[in-house]
Amino acid sequence: MRTHVDWFLLDQLNAAVEEEGAHLGFIALPSLLLFSSCVLSLALYLGAQLCAFFWSCLRRWKKLFFVDRSVLPAAVAASPRRYRESPTVVSSTHGAALTQSLLLKSNAVTFTYEELRIATGGFSRKHRIGVGAYAKVYKASLPDGTVVAVKKLNGRGKRNDREFRAEIETIGNVKHTNLVRLLGYCRTKDSGQKLLVYEYFQNGSLNNYIRGGREKCLDWQTRLKIAAGAAQALAYLHNCEPRIIHRDVKPSNILLDTNFEAKVGDFGLAKILDSSKTHITTFLAGTRAYIAPEYSKSLRLTVKCDVYSFGVLLLELVTGKDPSRGRSFNLVAWVKTRLRKTTTTTKTCSDLFDSRFLKEQQAVSTSIENNYSSRMLKVVHLALRCTNSSPEQRPSMDEVAEQLSKELSEFAC
Repeated sequence: MRTHVDWFLLDQLNAAVEEEGAHLGFIALPSLLLFSSCVLSLALYLGAQLCAFFWSCLRRWKKLFFVDRSVLPAAVAASPRRYRESPTVVSSTHGAALTQSLLLKSNAVTFTYEELRIATGGFSRKHRIGVGAYAKVYKASLPDGTVVAVKKLNGRGKRNDREFRAEIETIGNVKHTNLVRLLGYCRTKDSGQKLLVYEYFQNGSLNNYIRGGREKCLDWQTRLKIAAGAAQALAYLHNCEPRIIHRDVKPSNILLDTNFEAKVGDFGLAKILDSSKTHITTFLAGTRAYIAPEYSKSLRLTVKCDVYSFGVLLLELVTGKDPSRGRSFNLVAWVKTRLRKTTTTTKTCSDLFDSRFLKEQQAVSTSIENNYSSRMLKVVHLALRCTNSSPEQRPSMDEVAEQLSKELSEFAC
C-alpha cells in the first residue's frame, strides 16, 4: 500500500513539473524576443559610433596633410616640412590630445623650439619687449628676415594649457584689420614650453602712451582713431559665429602699428559663446579695474562685459588716469563726480581731461581747446553708457563703433 502511494505521489509531482515547464516556456519566449531586440539595438548603435569615429579620423587626416597654402602668410609659408611633421610629440596623453585638437581648430603654422630660440637670441633680455603676469614677449627675426613677436608662456599646468588653447582657437581662426594676427605656435616635447608667434608692432602697446611714459603724447584725433579701431575689432568678435568674448580689454592689450592703427591682441582669457546662449558661467578672470560688476558678482559672462571694459578704456583715453592705480580708486565714479561738479558750479570740466594733452592744446589756441573739450565730452558720455551698472542699458559694440567712427569722420572734416 505504501509503495502504491509513493508511485502515485511521484506521478503527481512529474505532472506538476511538466505543467510548470510549459508555463515557463510560454513566459520565456517574449523575454527572449525582448533580449534579442536589445542586443540588435546595441549592435546598431555601436556600428553607428564606429562609422562616426572612422569618418572623424578621415577628416582629421585630410586636414592634417592637405593644407591650403594660399591662405598662409608669406613669411611663414616657406617651409613645407612644417606641415608634414607633428608640431609637438609630447610625452603625456593630455599633451598629445591638446596638440592634435589645436591642429584641427586653427590655421596657425607650427614652429620648432630651436627656430624660435635662435630667432630670439636664446630668449635674451635684450630681445625682451614685454613682461606680463603669465608670459614674456620677445622680438624675433625669422630666417627670411621677417620680424615677429614671440610670446613665451610661463610655467605649466591646466591654466597654462587653457590660455594656450584659447589663443590658438580664437585669434588663430579670425581675421580683421584691427586684430593681431597669430602667425604660428610651438609646444615642446620635454619641458612643455608653449610659445605663440605674432605680428610685430614697433609702436608697442597703447599703455606706453597714456600712462605718462617717455613716448609722445597722443593728440585727440589719434586717440579717437585708436578707440574706433579697437571698437570695430570687438564688434567683429561679438558678431562671429560662434561669438568671441575677449574678457581682458585694456591698453596693454591694444597694440599700435606705424600709423597708430589699433590691433587688439592677447586672447589668453578669451571665451567662445555659442549664438544660442546669452551667457556662460565661468571663473573670474581679467584685470580688476576693467571687470564688469555683474561678472564679478555672479560669474555670468556676456558680450556686455567687454562693452564695460571698453568703456573704462575710453575714460582712460580721455582722462589719462590709470584705473588700476589704487584699490580704493574707481575711475567711473571719479568721472561721474567731476561731471556733477561742473553742472552744479560754473567751473569748466578741464580737470576731466589728460593734463598732458590739454597743455599742448592750450599752446595752440583757446578756441581749439574749447572745441576739443566739447568733442571729448561726447566720448565721455558714451563711455558712461558703456559702464552703466545695468548690462541691458549698455550699447552693443556695433553701436559704439558706429558712434566713434562718426566722431572721427566729423573731426577730420
